[in-house]
Amino acid sequence: MSNKFYLTLVLIIIYALAHAQTITVKKQNEKVKGENVEGFAAELDGKISDVGSLWSKFLKEVGRVKL
Repeated sequence: MSNKFYLTLVLIIIYALAHAQTITVKKQNEKVKGENVEGFAAELDGKISDVGSLWSKFLKEVGRVKL
C-alpha cells in the first residue's frame, strides 16, 4: 500500500474523532409505577435547545411524538 493511502486513512480517522459527540452512559435505579427498576441513562453534552430539537426530530422519525 502506498503512503498516500495511509495518510488519507489517518486524516479520515482524525476527522471522525474531532466531530464525534461525547455520550456518557450511567446505570440508574428509578421508581416506575411504585416499583424500583434498573436501567441506563445517557447524557449528551451540548446545549439544551440543540439536544431538545434533535431529540424531537428523532422521535418524529421513529413515530412516537409525545412531548
